[in-house]
Amino acid sequence: MASTEQNEDWQDSAAKQYLYRLLIDGKLPAKDAIRPKALYEQYCKNRPEFRNFQNYTNLGFATKLMALRERAEERTSRADEDAAALAHDRGIFPKPIEDTKGQPMWKGSKAQELLQQDMAANKHKEMKPKELYETREEYYDSYSLDSFRDRIYQEAKFSKRAVWVADKAAKKAAKIAAKHKNKTT
Repeated sequence: MASTEQNEDWQDSAAKQYLYRLLIDGKLPAKDAIRPKALYEQYCKNRPEFRNFQNYTNLGFATKLMALRERAEERTSRADEDAAALAHDRGIFPKPIEDTKGQPMWKGSKAQELLQQDMAANKHKEMKPKELYETREEYYDSYSLDSFRDRIYQEAKFSKRAVWVADKAAKKAAKIAAKHKNKTT
């Protein structure tokens, strides 16, 4: 019975996440270099994440390790393929330096960084867009007033959304933690 409970708990366990993170980060020896039991003894047994998984045999560690290694290898190979495909495509179609209106790209620009700082200081609430626009050379040298005004609204909308997303993630994490706590008690 205890073995079944461990197998059910393994799916969402911190132990599985810890082991997977070690694999992804490349901190575990290659599969030929160490036997699963030795790996368990060296990397897992005394970890707090494995306090509920102390019986190596009942845990079926070797099988679980093999499945996690396969999953990590698939993830790594897909990431390599994606990086190669992006490099190929960027060779054919380089990243644009101007938008469709002939202005420098906004994303990643010095003007974007400065506007974010100004908005964090609430300057966009203290002055009109035109006044803010005229305060920095990075704004008026490269962008039209209309375009700059739109960027103010865009940044304000983005910051509101970022707060909403963080709040939603916190609520989801709390819900999962409560579910996990109820499951263990």
